[in-house]
Amino acid sequence: MKNTLWYLCILVFGFGVAMLWSCEKDDICVDGNTPLLIVTFHNINDKEEKKQVEALSVRATGKTELMVASTTDSIAIPLNTAANTTSLDFAKHLGSTEAEKPEDIDVVVANYAVKDVYVSRACGYVANFENLEIPFSSGATEWIKEIEIINTTVDAKANTHVKIYH
Repeated sequence: MKNTLWYLCILVFGFGVAMLWSCEKDDICVDGNTPLLIVTFHNINDKEEKKQVEALSVRATGKTELMVASTTDSIAIPLNTAANTTSLDFAKHLGSTEAEKPEDIDVVVANYAVKDVYVSRACGYVANFENLEIPFSSGATEWIKEIEIINTTVDAKANTHVKIYH
């Protein structure tokens, strides 16, 4: 009887240890966000010098909600994952008083290919963007003078993708 009790204890202890080893780690998604398009603003006369845009606002063309509204020299913008293009209105407010702040708006259209990438079971898939193109020709009235694509792939690395010169 003593041996049977001893074997039963070993069996229960072994079963408990086996249950602990078979448990999976918690599924926590750390790197599962679709990357943003990182844009930096630079001086047209000195292309290495960053230059802030006063009272910048960015919104999807035809939409009313703002993505960005601040004075800044860099922004991160979400791209449309359901299409191969995103059209954005970059508005620069001019004037010193609220009454004399007309918007100087440039429309920037980004074309790309959406590539779904599997990250993990916890995160699932994220969209990366490849072959980024931004056809742009500056006219006399636009505040954006030139656009340079630095990286044609928008992925999880937080590097500048596009430089806008003004």
